[in-house]
Amino acid sequence: MSDLNKCQLQLMSAAIFEIRELLSHILGSGTSTHDDAVRLAAHLSYALHNEALAVLEGKPMFDIESAREKVSIAQNIVSSNFSDEFNILLKK
Repeated sequence: MSDLNKCQLQLMSAAIFEIRELLSHILGSGTSTHDDAVRLAAHLSYALHNEALAVLEGKPMFDIESAREKVSIAQNIVSSNFSDEFNILLKK
């Protein structure tokens, strides 16, 4: 992996981790009053925050199938759908 690709991956991982922190109050019971898109973003960032942290800590790459499963679970929790572009990534 090139230095540029590593930098890009770290930037995206940092964004996921930050979004998880910013939306952590959306998780849990009593949050159904929030917009589905916001709830989905909160659950998606929570589902992937450990993978994001692993990237930021320079650990070996995470298991993509496990990450896809976590994302599917997040989608089911909110009973909402991702964009078509994101769903394509989940099915690869």
